[in-house]
Amino acid sequence: MELYRDYLRMKVRARSWPVQLVLVTLPVDEIIPTQFEGAGDIVAACVTLTPVPPKQVQFATPCLHYVNEVVVSAPSVEGIETLDDLVP
Repeated sequence: MELYRDYLRMKVRARSWPVQLVLVTLPVDEIIPTQFEGAGDIVAACVTLTPVPPKQVQFATPCLHYVNEVVVSAPSVEGIETLDDLVP
C-alpha cells in the first residue's frame, strides 16, 4: 500500500492534493455497505464478479482474467456441491 501511496504522490503535487491511504480490512459482505456509510472514497478489493453484480456500485475493468479460484471451507460446512450453491 505504501508503494501505491508513493506512486500517487509522485503523480500529483502533494500540496494540491494530500494523499492519505488507510487500509481497512473487512469481510467481503461488509465492503459495499461500509462504503455507503461514508467510511471512504474508494474500495479496492479482490472480488469475483458474478453474472449479476450489485447494481449500487460501478466496477472498474478487471485487470486479471481467467483466474482459478478454490473454495475452502470448514469441515462443518455442508451444502456446497456446485457453483450455484455459492450464490446467496
